[in-house]
Amino acid sequence: MKLMLGLVLSLLMTHGAVGEDMDLRNRAEQLMNRALVASRFTTPMNIRTDVTFSATGVDGIATTGSYVRIRSADNALREDFVLGDYSMSRIREQSNVATHGQWVDIPYTLQKVMEFVPYMPIRFDSTDVITSINETKMNGKAAVCIQFVTLRGEDRNPGDICLARENATVIEWHDRDRSFHALEYGSVKDALLPSHFVYREGEKLVIDANVHWTLLDARPDDAFVAPEDWRHARFCNSFSMPVPKSVPQPAAKGGVDAPVITVDVRVHVRPDGTVGKAEVLKPVRDDLDSEAVELVKTWTYQPGVCEGTKQDFAIDAAVYFQGR
Repeated sequence: MKLMLGLVLSLLMTHGAVGEDMDLRNRAEQLMNRALVASRFTTPMNIRTDVTFSATGVDGIATTGSYVRIRSADNALREDFVLGDYSMSRIREQSNVATHGQWVDIPYTLQKVMEFVPYMPIRFDSTDVITSINETKMNGKAAVCIQFVTLRGEDRNPGDICLARENATVIEWHDRDRSFHALEYGSVKDALLPSHFVYREGEKLVIDANVHWTLLDARPDDAFVAPEDWRHARFCNSFSMPVPKSVPQPAAKGGVDAPVITVDVRVHVRPDGTVGKAEVLKPVRDDLDSEAVELVKTWTYQPGVCEGTKQDFAIDAAVYFQGR
């Protein structure tokens, strides 16, 4: 079973396993196609999505967060995340991208929230075998539940997904230790989307989220203007990152067992492969921070390429001081 992570994934399902009841599989695929259509926007629009959620981990402590997503009819996108003390933002308009905060190591909780907003139903792939389809009632309403088994080598993982008979919206699904429950739905123009859902991964994670949508009268131009101090880049469909050519590290002191201090640096690589600017991401010690910046400025790279053209790239690197 695979989660559908946006409109770019195909509506077509893959062929079933050898020996599978194909009539049963075809029926299951038809049901999931109906679920996809029920939760899909059919026309471009200016829309703001506000998500508030709490996330509880194995320690039992709940952390609150928010996700604001603004999409324009011409496909510009702004995203703002907060999770406890962690925050980050991103604006993408045409080929230009601007970010604020750390987008390299996005917390797992936020990655999961992004998977479900906007919500797209799961799809079956060639590892899934449909075992039964049953009519039932859930929350007093008619529903249909698809049971399946995911086969990977000797591993057999049973799962199920239940849809409302009336409108084909997903009520809940289970897959190994993961589960999704849509507690409420909201109507957004021509789509039905979960407005309150709970996602679980065993004892590892529970996300309880509420979602609200606002249709905007016009394109919110101000939302897509990034401050100058944000990290600016270009979105490339075809690209290669800078590759180190000469990146010497400080001479080690104190022997192989001496402690190592790491200074993380953001490196701005020019189109000619030289370093134009270097910034310490998190100060460690004034003398080492300054030495790291000066050393990085001497590094050289094979330039990064975007759409076949050498471009400025910003990448993160580390300077290691042993015995200092």
